[in-house]
Amino acid sequence: MHGHDNAAWLGRGGPDQAQSASFRRRATANGPPGSPEPRSSFSLVLADIFDDNRWLMRPSERAAIKGILAELVPELAIEIGTAAGGSLRRIAAQSQHVHAFDMVAPAPELALLPNVTFHIGDSHELLPRVLGELSKQGVNVDFVLVDGDHSAKGVRRDTEDLLSSPAVARTLILLHDTANPDVRAGLNAINCAEWPKLTWVDLDWLPGYVSREDSTLGQAWAGLGLMVADAKAGPLAGPAQIAAYAYPITELLGGSLAARRERDHDRRELQMLRTRVEELEQLQARMVSSKSWRLTGPLRALKGASGK
Repeated sequence: MHGHDNAAWLGRGGPDQAQSASFRRRATANGPPGSPEPRSSFSLVLADIFDDNRWLMRPSERAAIKGILAELVPELAIEIGTAAGGSLRRIAAQSQHVHAFDMVAPAPELALLPNVTFHIGDSHELLPRVLGELSKQGVNVDFVLVDGDHSAKGVRRDTEDLLSSPAVARTLILLHDTANPDVRAGLNAINCAEWPKLTWVDLDWLPGYVSREDSTLGQAWAGLGLMVADAKAGPLAGPAQIAAYAYPITELLGGSLAARRERDHDRRELQMLRTRVEELEQLQARMVSSKSWRLTGPLRALKGASGK
């Protein structure tokens, strides 16, 4: 879930669009001449990654999530932020049971998923309750996707509620839209050292993008962050070690992004001025070639000669 028009982004120049269009053509094409049927497995895999406009993520993020779920095969999973259910369908297909949190009730077809329990309302109230019940039952949450409240305060609270729960002991947590400044600020505010069970933290596991769309020009969205909790293991590569080998992409974008927005603004202004000049030149040409201009020529000449 994020703040741009995903359908428009998927259709007009998202970073993966040229490649996506090529894959879609190949996915729907038949095999060599004489083949009895299409290459069904190839088509199904690519269609699932590239063609579901209900799944509000980039194709690279979709592929990453599908790959992790296929390897992990969670017994219990949590999704915070369901929206149209693109991610939830894939999580439910690979998990024995899923707890899904969202502010609004699911669409009817989503509500029919037999292994999903829906929690409708504020995740900041509902999530701690559910985690508390799971802790009492002594069960572990294997997989979490955090894609709900995108405010700095909200995403921090959801993430810290997860990390504070005994039910999140050996858990892979994915966090969406980590390139967004508000989301990133909330995640950066988390003191990961408070949770020794965290063995890996990488907020730029899959980097996001900066929009070139007019409606969201210069806004940073998408990106997948990764947190791995393993209470049975010692820290493998904590946040300090992550930062030691890689600059956060959001920091690198800071100055260059501001400069890019200014350049884009200047180019747009220049193009508008050029267009206006062309319009005025065309207007002048039409006026000079008009009959009324020719008829009033002697009058203009007389006025000029008299100095009036």
